[in-house]
Amino acid sequence: MKSYFRRFFSNRDGKIVIVQRPNVPILVWAFLQSLSYLLEKPATAIAQLGATAALLVWTILEIGWGASPFRRVRGGVVLRYLALHTFW
Repeated sequence: MKSYFRRFFSNRDGKIVIVQRPNVPILVWAFLQSLSYLLEKPATAIAQLGATAALLVWTILEIGWGASPFRRVRGGVVLRYLALHTFW
């Protein structure tokens, strides 16, 4: 059980990888999401759409190229949340 847990959070080099430096899609998401709170009505929708698109790109990158199985699963969880939140 201990080795499975370690493998779930480790990259191919055996290093524990839970948190990394933010990549561009996450920074764009954070910027646009923050900006959407400062803008007026029509621009808010555009900023939120851009933020959602950036988060979608991030989830695809995490699922496909995440450094550890944990990061791939986290990308899938966020993608599922996005799908449920956006379309329902």
